[in-house]
Amino acid sequence: MIKCVYCEKEFSNMGIGPHIWRKHTEKGKEFESNRKFKKGIVTWNKGKTYDELLGSDKSKLIKRKISNKMIGKGHPCSDLTKQKLSLIAKKNGFGGYTKGGGIGKKGSYKGFWCDSSWELAWVIYNLEHNIKFIRNENSFDYIYKNKKYKYYPDFRLNDNTYVEIKGWMTNKSEEKIKQFPGKLVVLFQKEMNYIFEYVKNKYGKDFIKLYETDGSKKRFNNKYCSCGNVIGKRAKRCKECSIKNSRKVVERPKKELLLNDVKEIGYSATGRKYGVSGNCIKKWLINSPLKAKT
Repeated sequence: MIKCVYCEKEFSNMGIGPHIWRKHTEKGKEFESNRKFKKGIVTWNKGKTYDELLGSDKSKLIKRKISNKMIGKGHPCSDLTKQKLSLIAKKNGFGGYTKGGGIGKKGSYKGFWCDSSWELAWVIYNLEHNIKFIRNENSFDYIYKNKKYKYYPDFRLNDNTYVEIKGWMTNKSEEKIKQFPGKLVVLFQKEMNYIFEYVKNKYGKDFIKLYETDGSKKRFNNKYCSCGNVIGKRAKRCKECSIKNSRKVVERPKKELLLNDVKEIGYSATGRKYGVSGNCIKKWLINSPLKAKT
């Protein structure tokens, strides 16, 4: 902190200059007196409502517009439009189970698609305990708030028992489970604990690396550069190798050889020998473990 020589107040390096100009020079004092907004002055609309500022009618209109935008009703569709869109979607086969939907860490493991890490753990456990199952593709109708929906359980066992792996329960989930016509087993975290324990003990906490393909259709199996570094899917080489290949002299001579050449013929002649400048030879030596002798 720096003390002001005029008032002895303390300011930072960035603040001392503006302070002296504003408070202790004629131009600065004039500028401060003509400022439109001053410290401590309350703005004209502070604490006032839309009703006080615009009137009740206009304020209601503005509030309604803001509310509609916040809840996604800025451009409402009529019932007729919704029916037409629904018919087009059904005709084109839209809706139903969407592979890769949801927020879980998804991917493919030994031919079974998993929409979350919990499903992956369940698949691993069942495969390694010879419990046969398939990914379910059958849908079941249920009614929620007077509307018809389709429910797709996660997996189906050989005895036609359906399995649903749930992280949390909602009112809609409760209704589709209640209205399910067949045999359904719902697995929550408590019921999954022994599966998690088995998988984590065998493969570690980061068992999602067992995915053969992740949800974005990228391979988990890493691509490697010729030097052994991991590179991107479309990359040809790593950053270090790209820099190395862009050099004028790709393979630099050994540092001991450079030091001998410099000692015998000097930097400039050594540079000409390798097709670079003498300053470049100095940089090669500085960036090496061995120090250049000047």
